[in-house]
Amino acid sequence: MTTTHETIRAFYANIENKDFASVRGLLHDDFSFRGPIDTFDSPDALVAKLAKLEGVTESFRVRHLFVDGERGCCVYELITATPLRESPVTEYFELRDGRISAIHAHYDSRPWIALFGKEEG
Repeated sequence: MTTTHETIRAFYANIENKDFASVRGLLHDDFSFRGPIDTFDSPDALVAKLAKLEGVTESFRVRHLFVDGERGCCVYELITATPLRESPVTEYFELRDGRISAIHAHYDSRPWIALFGKEEG
């Protein structure tokens, strides 16, 4: 059985490796994402957005990952191939049946809107 910590770490590693099929495998079919710019109510919608941002996302510099049962909170810097270079982010995760069922992202959207307009990437 995979732990919450391992699942969240795998989520970021698979994004870094551009392995979107594995990202999708970590997401529960009943999934939601909420962030300052985007909202998704399906795992496939999030995976499509992550694939679209493939050229923007370089890596995740995880500062801390807090886990409490099937909940987790990750504080990291998103390292990007943009003039922003680094963007601090906090994401709250909920897992169900060993898969990610919800992500709530918190970051300053103003630099992203200035760079890309209302739609990220």
